[in-house]
Amino acid sequence: MPKHPRAIARAALRRKATELRKDGADVDQITEVLQTLNKQLNEPLPAYQVPQIAAARKIRSAGTRIVYPNGLQKRLGISAPTRWRWEKNGRLPPRDVFVGGEAVGWRPETLERAEAGKAAA
Repeated sequence: MPKHPRAIARAALRRKATELRKDGADVDQITEVLQTLNKQLNEPLPAYQVPQIAAARKIRSAGTRIVYPNGLQKRLGISAPTRWRWEKNGRLPPRDVFVGGEAVGWRPETLERAEAGKAAA
């Protein structure tokens, strides 16, 4: 995924400051270079980059909706033990959203399909 141009510029700024310190530059030189780079960093983005950044943000946020157990309990009007029992007995579909290898919730589409399947039965 493409990085935001300002993030790239910030990283370059940090690298340049580190290089100057290693090369033994005096404080005035480092300050001057960092002020110049910081000025460039704060300039407005070129118009051609704005749509690219917007597209990258959409890609990152696509498909991130999650129904967590507490939300499902409120949605169905049930308690935590009831939800746990329904999960164990198969009345609820298995959780299909994983974070760090742990099942944390459901995709809304999964719950909608399960509800539609029970309504048809």
